[in-house]
Amino acid sequence: MPRRLLYSLAAVFLIISATVLIWQGSFPGNFGGIAPEDPQQTFVFYGISIVIFLLMITLGFMLLRLMIKLWIDRQADRPGSRIRT
Repeated sequence: MPRRLLYSLAAVFLIISATVLIWQGSFPGNFGGIAPEDPQQTFVFYGISIVIFLLMITLGFMLLRLMIKLWIDRQADRPGSRIRT
């Protein structure tokens, strides 16, 4: 399978999974009693969720930057680029 097709498929699946995740979060209601009763606990859960989201964005940016650097090194055929890959 060509790499471009593989990367395109991965990007499409990422977009679909992110869309489904956001869509599921928009449903109203209590799913199985997992929602906290205490408002203070709700703020803690929201805070933790925001921190996890920001960390995912940061790690995603770092991974994307690394992949771009590797791609540029491979295109320039620099020494050691194949080992890093």
